[in-house]
Amino acid sequence: MTHTFHCTAEIDAPKPMKNRVFSAVQVRDVGVDDNPNLFIIAMLPDKIDNYGVANSTTGAIVGSTCGIFIINSLSPRVSSVALIQTTDLKIKGAIGDFISNYAARFSLAILDELFVKYQRDEKSVDSETRLVFVDNIEIAPLLLHYNLREECIALMQMMACR
Repeated sequence: MTHTFHCTAEIDAPKPMKNRVFSAVQVRDVGVDDNPNLFIIAMLPDKIDNYGVANSTTGAIVGSTCGIFIINSLSPRVSSVALIQTTDLKIKGAIGDFISNYAARFSLAILDELFVKYQRDEKSVDSETRLVFVDNIEIAPLLLHYNLREECIALMQMMACR
């Protein structure tokens, strides 16, 4: 049960460069690979190679981007976020490399913004993550050392008796 969304954005470029337009499909899904806490957002170009069209109706050059956000909820208020993305701005040469690197830094800034906006103190995060671990220890997959799971369960039971 994925959900799809279409979006188009024209990015202003400084003169004498032409603007870039991106037309993409965004697909999101929850509960991937039997992990109900995994949330994925994927971005794909709207049309493969835009059917050879190099410019949009506004004269902007058609660029493309592919990317995926992987958000894994580790506990109710703790998540890990990963971003994998490629972007083709259709700019050749050294200046194209420079601008592409700038665009990459801009994309990665999204992760920095998420971190700053939702950052919490380490003790709270550690405590909440440990509680979720303890709550799920009975259904955890086998660990590297087969007896480690049993030791964790015994320790958990001992702590509950206190």
